[in-house]
Amino acid sequence: MSCRAWFTDDAQLPPAAPVLAICVGHSRYNDMGAVACDEETNEWTYNLQVAKSIKEELDDAGVPSVIVHEYTGNNYSESMKNLSVELRGLKVDAAIELHFNAATPAAHGSETLYWYKSKKSAKLAKCLQDQVVKTFGVKDRGAKPKTAKSRGAKFLRETHCPAVITEPFFGSNAEDWEMFKDSFDTLGSSLAEGFINYYNNEKTGSQLTQRTQV
Repeated sequence: MSCRAWFTDDAQLPPAAPVLAICVGHSRYNDMGAVACDEETNEWTYNLQVAKSIKEELDDAGVPSVIVHEYTGNNYSESMKNLSVELRGLKVDAAIELHFNAATPAAHGSETLYWYKSKKSAKLAKCLQDQVVKTFGVKDRGAKPKTAKSRGAKFLRETHCPAVITEPFFGSNAEDWEMFKDSFDTLGSSLAEGFINYYNNEKTGSQLTQRTQV
């Protein structure tokens, strides 16, 4: 059984444009992730809206993308293995997995995670992290390298292409949540712009253009 995915219409896209996989974290059956401090909104529901916004922004910029919003497997390890096979089959050039953080009520800020051995993933993480901090003015917790013992490491390690996990805010922090709770489109636009910045840095001879904001 394959993961469920939505594609862009790439009929008129520039041939050099990369394909981004936008993975919605906690997409395994019966795993909705953490719940925000409103005691209602979970990670999966929130980030599915963000994923749609990212895809819309990338469509407008001529960048093909696919949203993966349903993982298969009976546990985390199995679902990550299946996802890595699926992403390779889709021939994506980069992958992000969308989350939000949760901890004590005092913890706050944005961070982006990457596999410690991957230089390209580190660059992608920094571009996304920098753009989110610039857009929201949220506390910058940095782009953080992760090892095999780290939580979420299997997505970062097993994905064949540059891959990162985004944690743009703490749903458990009232101030962060107030800032992000209705900001699906703003966050999606910010992450899309961060990805375009990454691509332009990697491929300086073939630049993409963000949609003009009014």
